Amino acid sequence: MNPDTVWYADVDGDGFGDLNNTQSQCLQPSGYLSDNTDCDDSDGTLYPNAPELCDGQVNDCGGSLPSDEIDNDGDGFVECTVDSNGWDDSINLKEGDDCDDGDDTLYPNAPELCDGQVNDCGGSLPSDEIDNDGDGFVECTVDSNGWDDSTNLKEGDDCDDGDAGLNPDTVWYADVDVDGFGDLNNTQSQCLQPSGYLSDNTDCDDSNDTIYVGASDIIDDGIDQDCDGSDATGLTAEELLVGDLIITEFFIDGYIAGGADEWFELYNATTEVVDIFGLTIEDSANSVQVAEHVEIQPGSYFVMINNDSMGSNGNFDLQNIPHYDYPYVQFNNGGDDIALVYDDGSTQTVLASITYDNTGVLDFHYAKGVSSIVSDRTIVSNDDSTLWCSSTSQYNLDVATGNVYVGTPGAPNDSCDVDADGSFYYVDGTGDCDDSNAAVNPSATELLGDGVDQDCDGTELCVVDDDADGYGNDNGTTGFSTSLTCTETGFASTTDDCNDSDATVYPYAPENSDSVDHNCDGLEDLNTPITSCVGDAYFDTSLGIDTYFLVCSETDSWANALTICENAGYDGLPTVKTAVLNAELVSI
Repeated sequence: MNPDTVWYADVDGDGFGDLNNTQSQCLQPSGYLSDNTDCDDSDGTLYPNAPELCDGQVNDCGGSLPSDEIDNDGDGFVECTVDSNGWDDSINLKEGDDCDDGDDTLYPNAPELCDGQVNDCGGSLPSDEIDNDGDGFVECTVDSNGWDDSTNLKEGDDCDDGDAGLNPDTVWYADVDVDGFGDLNNTQSQCLQPSGYLSDNTDCDDSNDTIYVGASDIIDDGIDQDCDGSDATGLTAEELLVGDLIITEFFIDGYIAGGADEWFELYNATTEVVDIFGLTIEDSANSVQVAEHVEIQPGSYFVMINNDSMGSNGNFDLQNIPHYDYPYVQFNNGGDDIALVYDDGSTQTVLASITYDNTGVLDFHYAKGVSSIVSDRTIVSNDDSTLWCSSTSQYNLDVATGNVYVGTPGAPNDSCDVDADGSFYYVDGTGDCDDSNAAVNPSATELLGDGVDQDCDGTELCVVDDDADGYGNDNGTTGFSTSLTCTETGFASTTDDCNDSDATVYPYAPENSDSVDHNCDGLEDLNTPITSCVGDAYFDTSLGIDTYFLVCSETDSWANALTICENAGYDGLPTVKTAVLNAELVSI
């Protein structure tokens, strides 16, 4: 050190002197150093080997600014966190904590854009930028710069993000004829369903509301009404023959005034679809023509009903039963005709008919709330009451009225002869009275006193009891009682009354000394000397019943009782078998 020694100012106090700010003197002046390597003596953060700070400067006096202090995307933010003393580049001020310095839409507090990214560098993606239904669309409108999530590209403006079938690419099909079916060749794509458009595209003719998938395809008219690619084939009214349609059941005695719950059933006996358009339904006084194209499938049952409205027909739901609602014709309960007729203008052909008359004997065996059914649907000429019986299956209950409906509309009939005994069940009671038992029918032989009415005449074969003492005559004379247990006065189930003209004479009757055999034991009275034996009843405690015994006064062994009885002419009577029983009898 000497007076020419040069000292360098350290204005910023960072321990490094400024080459361009000096003072020469022997002793080191205050605020000066012998070092002259400070690259900026106005900033204490800039000096050789200084730690790099996020402040927009090269703090160690080196070459270039670190990359995290460079705003590559020009959004005003750099990646590093700005030093607490702030950004020192006053010409190019920046903020820090940029979460993606390659995208100028991503930085702290940035406005959220619909681009698939969290623009403000926050936590989670907003819900309207999430494709909840997986259809490739989100609810928000995608930013003009596009969707930035290249790994999961999306489009925007989803009107229902809970339904993958609704988005801006959803195709809607025009329904010009308003038949509920859309036109594949007339479309509009948008998220919400436009007026006059449907999601269906199966209409093969959108100018005709009678043509659509599932429509009734009129047979042989050259038009494909049901859009299956071809016209329907089958039998039309003019092609039908007698026997093609069979009347298999009719319900004409209902509960509703005006016959609203009346119906009859047809069976298509052919192998083709039958269109009954143009056929006439007739009774003895009225007729109505089928004015619609109504098809009956081959080998199936079809109901022709007076009224198919549940509110008018006894609450009968025909939703799943093929049927046709005909007006005007009301069948007479007491007797009428049911006919299906084809009239070509010059000739009438009766295709099927039934004539019933219940004014006297119930010929077709229907009743209030019960239908009449044919026993064999294969018989073409079935206008014969002997072929018909009564239904047994309940098909409807009108809860409001309690009315019960019995029949099998639109389904196979009940069996007329369940037990196959050759006799039909009739609801009026004139037929088989027990169709579950083949031994019971009007032709069966009535058995004596078994409690079963085998021949269905309402009576039981019983033994005649002329003196009405409850015991039948012993000569076997029989008669018919209205009591199945033969308890009606004048009848009995036994043949053991030895005098059926005297009500005081019967088995076990009390005896006296009048020389009359009241108890039918073969002895005239109590004093009749047959080895001093008398008949009497004994209550057997072991069996709990009365037993009739011949009691003899002569002394003998009970073991000889059988011989004594046989010698007295009482063959086959029960005898004492034990000493205990003998001791009990001795007391009689």
